[in-house]
Amino acid sequence: MRRSMRVIAFIGPSRPRLLSDSARIEWHGPAVRGDFDALDVSEGDVVALVDGVMITGHSPSPTECFRLISRGVRLVGSSSLGALRAVELRDLGMTGYGWVYDKVLDRTVTCDDELVSDLDPRTYEARTVFLVNVRFGLEAALAEGMLSPAVARLAVSGLRELHFTERSRAAVAAVMRTAGMTSRAVEYVLDDRHDIKKRDAELLFDAIATGGVR
Repeated sequence: MRRSMRVIAFIGPSRPRLLSDSARIEWHGPAVRGDFDALDVSEGDVVALVDGVMITGHSPSPTECFRLISRGVRLVGSSSLGALRAVELRDLGMTGYGWVYDKVLDRTVTCDDELVSDLDPRTYEARTVFLVNVRFGLEAALAEGMLSPAVARLAVSGLRELHFTERSRAAVAAVMRTAGMTSRAVEYVLDDRHDIKKRDAELLFDAIATGGVR
């Protein structure tokens, strides 16, 4: 008799606050090169790639990801490295979920540094602001009529000039105010509700819990 399906997740700062059926998920930290090749998995198991080492080390390559898919494993991704690899392998069996995946696919997000932060090496908690979360917050603020498209573009342009390790909350807020945003709009954009990386991870794990992974 075949054992039950395993769900293995590679995750770091994008870890969602609330997870459906989280007890049966085997949690790993951000994925590094070789992690997927080393997995003892069987056909039908699910591997969820959310976070991985990116700028500061070597992440699983598209080739390593494809080798996992070739073993009959369902590889799904969201939020960060998972979204990037899902776009690259979308025609080869990997499925992507969420807003970040869509924005990488349509090339709104073209630079990896939008998805990375200065992390605490022990807890994987972000110590700086993710630019992709700011993008999501700016879109929400635009929809609420709190700023103009020109101001939003100016804010993103200014933030792109900061190295990801320099994007502290105070530094990001200062750039947005310089771009012409009000203090109210700045606080709105930086509110935790606009942590799209976590929201995309929640979407992915809800799909896994309900059997909706494709």
